[in-house]
Amino acid sequence: MHESDEYPEVMSIKADIIRKQIDYICTEAVDLPEEYISLLGCSEIGATHNYKVYKVLNNHYAPVSNELEAKQIATDTGLQIRDIYVSLSGQNDADSYGNSENELSTFLVLNDLHTLMTTDDTTSEFATDISGRFTGMFRTNTGMASEDAWQNISAIIDNYKADGILMAGDMVDFASSTNYELFQMGLNKIQTPILYTRADHDVSAWYNSDGSYTNEDAQVAHNSFTSAGGNVSNDEILVWEFDEYIILGWNNSCFQMNSSALAKAREAFAKNKPIILVTHVPLDAGDDGLYESSISAYDGVHAKLWGDRNCYYQPDDITRQFINMCLDKNSQVRSIICGHLHYQYDAPVHDDVMEYVLAPSFQGSMCRLHILK
Repeated sequence: MHESDEYPEVMSIKADIIRKQIDYICTEAVDLPEEYISLLGCSEIGATHNYKVYKVLNNHYAPVSNELEAKQIATDTGLQIRDIYVSLSGQNDADSYGNSENELSTFLVLNDLHTLMTTDDTTSEFATDISGRFTGMFRTNTGMASEDAWQNISAIIDNYKADGILMAGDMVDFASSTNYELFQMGLNKIQTPILYTRADHDVSAWYNSDGSYTNEDAQVAHNSFTSAGGNVSNDEILVWEFDEYIILGWNNSCFQMNSSALAKAREAFAKNKPIILVTHVPLDAGDDGLYESSISAYDGVHAKLWGDRNCYYQPDDITRQFINMCLDKNSQVRSIICGHLHYQYDAPVHDDVMEYVLAPSFQGSMCRLHILK
């Protein structure tokens, strides 16, 4: 990096740092603005008359297995884990919490990470919008940017020894080839099986107006996502079946469901096993508190939920059939796990069934979901 470069575009440099797995940057001895260095995720560690040396922080390009190191990374990231307990019997008995004899499985849930590392595949009129999102919107409680948080979390998440990882949408902030490439680099580190339910940010090329990168391009790219732990699929309905229960993912839940997806969901329900539903967009199950808070948090007019009340997501006939299956009092659904709203809210559906709207992972939040007998 030379003085004549006039501070190269931060996101492109940041992307190259991760792509090329760079640990140190050496520059000519010019005074780079602190904000610029901070956005690159670097810290000055030395200088001579002619050069300055910067260390790249949070550069965990490979899995970290050392327990103490992993704990320090979690602390640096500001990672906060919330424990949620779901009983397959429908009786959420507090006495059974933490009782290993009653626990069948444990899953980690990530949602709304909004990793953002590039301006490629975008057009110039959106540069200010993208820059604002990169510099100010997505930070953990320790100030770490979402793209750094993803490098950290993906390096240590296997240490939690979960049975699986559930991704409840908006893991990527917008569709671009580099955003996908660098997100895939994180997936490559993870051996734990993953169920990834996409949402609008994951698959939408919003910041491209000339057609050089489209939503169709994004869909093709998502079809090629892989995970060492397996189970990554781009089907509209994702079914992860266990002996005692099913985890059902509504993929692309910002959009209406199609008839083939509904048929696959009906097949899962027909197995008559308890179901954990994972969806990005919450369902309006009748809780007025969730309904009203989502109106206040959104546009003051619409509830940012799926439902027939004054909701932003109004179901057509096929989607309504699926929602009714999930919310019916006799439904096999034992819990609904979702995000989208960027705040935490626990809404009762009926009896002991709860809908858990999770806090966003870009704030450092991760959920540990305990499945009980």
